[in-house]
Amino acid sequence: ETGPDVTADDLAYVIYTSGSTGRPKGVAVTHRGIRPIARWQNENYGLDTPRRVLQGTPLSFDISVWEICAALLSG
Repeated sequence: ETGPDVTADDLAYVIYTSGSTGRPKGVAVTHRGIRPIARWQNENYGLDTPRRVLQGTPLSFDISVWEICAALLSG
């Protein structure tokens, strides 16, 4: 069974920042924004074959999304 169809412009995630005013605000990121980075990481670091990947960045930091998506994209 396959999941729902997802387009490049569909929402991938929302990350909340303190913003320049100190008031939290959500920033929406589409699949178009995250997929090229994850794909580059997989190609650059050889994650196209089964490997173990350490997810070392705290989930509250936006870079963690790159780590998570790269690992998920590589299978």
